[in-house]
Amino acid sequence: MADVERPAKLTKRGAFLRFPGDYIFALADHRLLAIEDDPGAGRSIASDLKHISVKGDAMAITGYEEKEFLERGLPSMAWDAQELQNIQKSWELVCRSGSTENLPVYEAKFRRKDGRPFWLRFDRLSQTPKTGRHMTIMHDVTTEVELREERQARATAEATSRQFEKACAYLSHEIRNQLFPQIEILERIKGAAPLLSDDVDVILEANRTVTGILNSILDLAKWDAGAFPVKKQWCRLAPLLAVATRFGESKARNTSVTFSTSLRDIPDQLEVEADATILNQAVTNLLSNALKFTSTGSVNLDARFDRTSPDQGRLTICVRDSGKGLTPESLTRVLLPFTQARTNDHEVRGTGLGLPLARAMIETGHGGTLSLESSGLGGGCVATALIDVKWRETAAAPAEAADPLAFVSMGEGDVDVLVVDDSAATRKMLVGKCERLGLTVEAADDGRAALEKLRSKKYNLVSMDNQMPNDLSGVQCIEEARRAKYEGCVVLVSGDSFTEDARSDLLKRGVTAVLTKMESPSILDALGRLAALKHARPAE
Repeated sequence: MADVERPAKLTKRGAFLRFPGDYIFALADHRLLAIEDDPGAGRSIASDLKHISVKGDAMAITGYEEKEFLERGLPSMAWDAQELQNIQKSWELVCRSGSTENLPVYEAKFRRKDGRPFWLRFDRLSQTPKTGRHMTIMHDVTTEVELREERQARATAEATSRQFEKACAYLSHEIRNQLFPQIEILERIKGAAPLLSDDVDVILEANRTVTGILNSILDLAKWDAGAFPVKKQWCRLAPLLAVATRFGESKARNTSVTFSTSLRDIPDQLEVEADATILNQAVTNLLSNALKFTSTGSVNLDARFDRTSPDQGRLTICVRDSGKGLTPESLTRVLLPFTQARTNDHEVRGTGLGLPLARAMIETGHGGTLSLESSGLGGGCVATALIDVKWRETAAAPAEAADPLAFVSMGEGDVDVLVVDDSAATRKMLVGKCERLGLTVEAADDGRAALEKLRSKKYNLVSMDNQMPNDLSGVQCIEEARRAKYEGCVVLVSGDSFTEDARSDLLKRGVTAVLTKMESPSILDALGRLAALKHARPAE
């Protein structure tokens, strides 16, 4: 753009700086006002963007002092020259035609002195009726643009997160569908062939390990994508740590490792605001990692709660082991996903998932910190989690754990069980299980076929797969059945793990209960309960 020589002396008119023969630019309320001073000069406003008042807000907007600004000119601050070319074309069009009809409004991005961006909105030009001068107002819209871009980025992230959750749910569903039938088949083999019992136990343990790795990979991916739901609520700290203690005791049983706990200043009535499920899993992961890499010696769970104010406190959870230890470079590496520590024992290897997941649950989920210490290989390891939480004390007695299979009852159905699943292997396994339990059973391979059966018969229990082909999912099939006045027990059996909020929503939509494949209690447990109730009834 052309460089216009400025006169040595400038004439001030209030808030204006006048450049004789060119244009006047003024500032008012975060705005830069440009007025054409001489329509006969034959130059466009874009050519004279150097001629601008840099008093007041203009200096705050650009970061330049007046002298610096007038020497550089606004065009030199452009982030993208194409934007200025668009503005120049519009102004030249106005100067030639004298019309502002259908003239677009531009937002141009500029660079501050410190390198940060700022945006100016160039509104429609207008022509003053008396002098015929052209005038435009340049608004500083930096805050508005940043907020708009933030909203757009948030919306994009949320849409990506939803798509990612769907992909994870699909992956979980398909893999669990392949693994789920194996459990019942292997248990039957174990019962029918005692000599194969040890071999079957190896396969079952491998099955559980694969399921655990699958869950960890999906959970870690959700944390990385910001799609893992965290629901903080008041929970008792002592029972939560008792669950972790029982886990450690069971894992250390029949090994050469001594497991111990030390819980300090954690009375039964103490409650903290946290996601109990996530926090328990984090502690369990730390214990599992310590026990895995400690072949002999000890593992200790030490927990302490310090009240820092009448409603705030710090929870310190420390897991110490006398195991393999870590090299200095491994202390940070093992907290990264799929990274394994270097040890002298090539027989013991982890998946590289437990500690990264624990870190995400503690740091991202609860705003705490997780650190590792070790004196080197063979020197054991100490994992310390620090979490600041709200606390309170309550005198109410803890509620008794609800029976997760309380929904199972022996009604007056025409048939005991309806199995609905698009997986032929799962259908065959569940139908065979029902027959061996002495339950009458029918099956359907999709939601449409199931809906036809539900409209003509009543079942004591319906096992409904969630993700099925065609246009009717398991939940939609249940909703259709409820609208058709079907009142029997319908259990949604899914490969997905649902949050408590999601489960509550499913119950409102007509689902009697939600069970997850490969987790306890399972649909196999529900069928066993139903068979027990049936055989306990007095013969008619």
